[in-house]
This record gives sequence, structure tokens and C-alpha cells, in this order.
Amino acid sequence: MKLKPYSLATLFLSVCLTAPALAANPDHVRQLQTTNTCRRCDLSGTDLKNANLVGADLSGANLVGANLENANLSEANLSSSNLAGVNFLSTNLSRANLTGANLVEANLSNTNLSEADLKYTNLVNVNLDGTKLSGADLSAANLAGVDLSTADLTGAKVLGANLVGALGLSLPLLPMNPTLGSDSEPTTGESSPNPVGSPSRRGGTRGGSEYQPPTDIGRPTRTEGAGTYQTTPPTGKPE
Repeated sequence: MKLKPYSLATLFLSVCLTAPALAANPDHVRQLQTTNTCRRCDLSGTDLKNANLVGADLSGANLVGANLENANLSEANLSSSNLAGVNFLSTNLSRANLTGANLVEANLSNTNLSEADLKYTNLVNVNLDGTKLSGADLSAANLAGVDLSTADLTGAKVLGANLVGALGLSLPLLPMNPTLGSDSEPTTGESSPNPVGSPSRRGGTRGGSEYQPPTDIGRPTRTEGAGTYQTTPPTGKPE
């Protein structure tokens, strides 16, 4: 699905006005406009507010500091993407694929992440105020220190997640209830996809990582990871 015409001019203008420190590649923005696909593209700092990106393929893309407020990214592919500091306020990310994405310091307030795939994501210092995570898969995600008290986690999976210092969850119950609010049986033996921008430690900043999620996500863990995060542009050519 292509972006709506009124959104295209807004996107191009936003790139021209973006600060040099977070300047998207104009060619990459045009590619997204015309194809709804921009794998491993540099879209850092781009204003995508209210954009219609349903089913977009942005896997491996650099979107550091971008504004996606109220955008529609339902069923989009954002796997292994760098989403540090992105504004997702009231964004629709239902059923989106965010496996291995870096979301350090992202604003996910009132975001719809229902049934989203968030395995191996780095969610350190994110804002989850009023976030809808019902049915989401947070297996092996790094949620250390995150406040989950106002998020809707009905039916969410947290197998192998790093929940050290997380608020709003009853940690002693997690081994017996791997799926929150559900009677589903845990699964084991799933291997890490070794994603780009994999989770970093509690308190990590925007960038890369040494934190490695467990290869067996059959049970929750409480150990902290370690690492730092590098804000480097995507490697390779965009597709």
C-alpha cells in the first residue's frame, strides 16, 4: 500500500527541515513514498506523523529520533530496526513485526501493540503509559526497569524476558504463568535470531549491545544483561 498523496509532500518537506545530526537520506524517503518498502534505509529524524504505512517493510532501517505519532504501521515489518528515541505516541503497531528491534527511550504511550511480535527487543527506558500489549510476544525482550503498571498485558508472552526492576508485574508468578492472563503452555527451544540492534542492558543508551537474550526462552530470567548501544547508520544497501 502506498502513502497517501497529502502525506508525501509532508514527508519530503520534513526531511529537508531535519537537523543535520539526524538527517534522513532523501532518496530513501522517496523510495518509501513510492514502494512502501525501504529495508536497511536511513530514515533518521524523519517526520512520519499520521503516515499510512500499513504493511510497510522497514526491516533493518535506521529510524532514530523519527516522529511516527498517530501513524498506521499495522502489520508492518520493523524487525532488526533501530527505533531509539522514536515517537510512537498513539501509533497503530498491531500485529507488527519488531523482532530484534532497538526501542531504547522510545515513546510508546497509548500505542497499540496488540499481537505484535516483540521478541528479543530492547525496551529499556521506554514509555509504556497506556500501551496496549494484549496478545503481544515479549519473549526474551529486555524490559529491565520498565514501568508496566498502566500497560495492558492481557495474554502477553514474557518467556525469557529480562524483567529486573520492572514495575507493575508480580515476578514470583511468572514461572507458573509464562503467558500473562492466559492458560497457554510454554514453549522451549527457540533460538535467538541474532538480530541487528539486539537488546542492551538496563540503563543502556541508544546504541548497540552486548546483551544476548537466552537461546532457550522456555522460562523467565531475572539476570541483567550488559552492553552499550551505537547509533550507527544501517550497513549495506537499501532494498
